[in-house]
Amino acid sequence: MNEHIKEGHFKYMINHNYYKQEREYALRQIADRILVVPLLKDAVVHPVEVINTLKGDFRDIPIRVEPMDFEFPYDHEHPFSLMGKYSLQVNTAFESVIQKAVDFFQ
Repeated sequence: MNEHIKEGHFKYMINHNYYKQEREYALRQIADRILVVPLLKDAVVHPVEVINTLKGDFRDIPIRVEPMDFEFPYDHEHPFSLMGKYSLQVNTAFESVIQKAVDFFQ
């Protein structure tokens, strides 16, 4: 990891049981700049694991994690359905995610 810094950063995040001390130190430094919006039905990166990884074992890292769920079928790879019959729900969901980001950064 010393030769490939970005690979090291990836490894810090991939499993909350490894590199815990280094990851939690780094996350504390930037916690006020992070808002995470995991999706409840994400089977690849479940919201509980997002919380475990980002907020720490004692939930003492003040990163905002705000799980969301949508009214249409979605998965990790396709959070916003391309099926026309869901276009109104998808637009509403997309706008709500973007609005969360806008509110956070203002």
